[in-house]
Amino acid sequence: MSSDHVDEITAPKYNELYQLVNEQRAKLKQLEDELALVNVKNDETPLNTKTNDESIEFRVIPDVNKSVKCFTGLEPSHVAEDWLETIEGLADLNRWPSKFCLHFVRSNMSDAARNWFLSKNFVSWSTFREKFKLVFVRELRMADKWDAMRSRVQHKDESLMSYFQDKVRLCKGVRLQFEELRDYVLQGILSRELAMYAFGRKHYDEDQLLIDILEWQRQSDRRGDQPNTSVITKVDHSKMWSKKETTSNQAEPSKFTSTTRTTTKTESPTSDSRHSTIKCYNCSGFGHIARDCPRPKRPMKCSLCSAEGHTRGKCPSVKQEHPARTCQVVVAGCAGKNPFGKQVKINQVEFNGLIDSGSTVCLIRSSAAVRTKLPIVSSIKPLYAVGDMKTPRITSLAEVMGELVIDGVKTDKVQFLVVEDKAIPVEVLIGQSWLNLPQITYHKQDDTFVVEYADMDVESICANINKHEHGVQVCLVQEQSTSKVSLSTDDVIIGSQVDSTQKEELTVLLNKYRAVFALNLQELGCTDLVTMEIMEEQNSKPVSMKPYRTSEQERRQIAEITDEWVRSGIISKTRSPYASPVILVNKANGKKRLCVDFRRLNSQTISQSYPMPDVDSQLSSLSAGKMFCTLDLSNGYLQIPLAEGAKDKTSFITPDAVYKFERMPFGLRNAPAEFCRLMDQVLGTLKREGVVRCYIDDVIIPATDWGDMCRKVERVFQALERAKLTLNPTKCAFGVTELDYLGFNIKEGQLRPGRKIAVIENYPRPKNVHELRRFLGLTGYFRRFITHYADISAPLTALTKKDLPWIHNKEHLNN
Repeated sequence: MSSDHVDEITAPKYNELYQLVNEQRAKLKQLEDELALVNVKNDETPLNTKTNDESIEFRVIPDVNKSVKCFTGLEPSHVAEDWLETIEGLADLNRWPSKFCLHFVRSNMSDAARNWFLSKNFVSWSTFREKFKLVFVRELRMADKWDAMRSRVQHKDESLMSYFQDKVRLCKGVRLQFEELRDYVLQGILSRELAMYAFGRKHYDEDQLLIDILEWQRQSDRRGDQPNTSVITKVDHSKMWSKKETTSNQAEPSKFTSTTRTTTKTESPTSDSRHSTIKCYNCSGFGHIARDCPRPKRPMKCSLCSAEGHTRGKCPSVKQEHPARTCQVVVAGCAGKNPFGKQVKINQVEFNGLIDSGSTVCLIRSSAAVRTKLPIVSSIKPLYAVGDMKTPRITSLAEVMGELVIDGVKTDKVQFLVVEDKAIPVEVLIGQSWLNLPQITYHKQDDTFVVEYADMDVESICANINKHEHGVQVCLVQEQSTSKVSLSTDDVIIGSQVDSTQKEELTVLLNKYRAVFALNLQELGCTDLVTMEIMEEQNSKPVSMKPYRTSEQERRQIAEITDEWVRSGIISKTRSPYASPVILVNKANGKKRLCVDFRRLNSQTISQSYPMPDVDSQLSSLSAGKMFCTLDLSNGYLQIPLAEGAKDKTSFITPDAVYKFERMPFGLRNAPAEFCRLMDQVLGTLKREGVVRCYIDDVIIPATDWGDMCRKVERVFQALERAKLTLNPTKCAFGVTELDYLGFNIKEGQLRPGRKIAVIENYPRPKNVHELRRFLGLTGYFRRFITHYADISAPLTALTKKDLPWIHNKEHLNN
């Protein structure tokens, strides 16, 4: 085709193109309207359309607006989602059509939400729901959820129920387990006393936690209704009894002070009778107080000397005749440096402390107790102040136990009672329970209070007597005695031939070395000579198992045992990847023993080589003894601390929690070798001198007479005390002439089979090779007492050979 026949193509002008676009938009709009009309017809049916032919109807329940709050658009996403679901629920329940739902939404919107609704054109409920969620229901990022959860705390006037439910919702939004959820809920509670109380309790789910919190609140409210006890002290009452404090803590004093007298004012049941009994101390009239008295204020009068112009507290006769008669309070801010103030460290955390030799216990503020990161155990104990030994001044909230360091003097397992922050003027108050420890000595030199180890030499002590009167004394706080109970001969086993004089000597010896005996787990020793390591084979994986199934009764028993272990510092909670199961076994006394199944851990543990004591040499060395003393270590394995790297490997799982051992437990592969190593280190010199014989945790002291035994026992006590080991007094025997040891009976230099011979006599007839081998192993232990034992047992031994049929006939029975 030639170029002459090609038609000319001209581009549209701008106006023509603009007009064409508008026409296309109009057509598109028309199609959208037609589609909307179709949707409207489809949405005219209720939101819960039915497939049957029932007549369509809808209902409007009375006062429906009361069930739906007005939505402003400023609410959080979860509130907006809940608001939308509430409306949809009402629509489904009452079978509302789409138009009614949109009208109902419009009538329950305000502010920004209403403006948003009016700016849109909603032709169906599905369109509204989609756009509403897009704008108001925003999916938060996980980091935002964590920030919201951490920052959520109870407000000043907010109820516990409102805070609890909102906090739990936020915690579940970040998928926390219950133990972590519990910690975050208690951290945000406004009342520190409530949080400390709940921390010491046992909870299995949020319902139990909520019940405990509400029960504490109920008791607190009830205490607020009791008659108020006003304490007369030398503290500014206007600051002590401010309105804000009395409304929240009406039943608790706001200062930890000593008192000289206490009066109780009981309010009358009605306001009229209460008003009529109010007495004015200015005119002695009724119906008003001295502040509102219309008569002139009478001059001050001393109740001690009856003179005017001063009160009893400033009476000059008191200063001259009875110096420092009234007990005052040690408070922060006293003029001059306080020599009894100390910087102390608890669990490597530093605090401001005060030495109070008048207090029988050590106290710590609740805020400081949390900073120590030590296990906080519930412990409600009454604490008394000077002047009133019947009514407790305050009550402890809990207790912690940990390492305390003052002036370089380090002590382990120091107990601190936790009190509210305003109860004591410093973070930590050090009392007699620490000052009276045998390894502690202290003295005052010039203006310095010096704390040292008891075995240190003091070159000189300067005592400067200050005759000036300061009128300041330390407040005395008294609790039920925390000192160790004295021992008597009734607490140990005594030989029948021991006379009364010898018993008195033994009583003195026992109490002289009282520190080497433990009557309970709290007194259990812990050596600092060795620590146990657990070395695993290369490429070993953490042992992680599920807890064994237990009954509800066994579950409670396990919880009781673990709680006691936690209080004693034997175990602590952990998040270790290791988890070995536990099982309860019956003890000889009918009680339960909690055992950890360490078989999986032991299978990948590298064995340690260490010589075990030889039974024959032990027995032969005791044959010359005429009198014996037997000592038994109290939970001997638990007196060896674990290395930090080994603690997580000993973690065990119960139906309620995961714990790790702080000390060496029973059942570990290398525990016997580690314990023998410790005993050789502690008693090695005495063993070589022939003073003592030791097999695992059984310590035997042979002697020729009572005096020889006492001298040897004291040397053993000294060695155990230096090693910080403790004995079980109920299993210790003194002055016995007959001894059961390692299954044998030793008496008058002769060795006989022990009580286990009865087990052999009553042993049931073996039914297979396994039972027969057990029987032969038991009898072989006493083969030294049976002549020609090998010949006698030969027919039975032959049955244990491999690939032989099991034939148990009369020949075998006779043997």
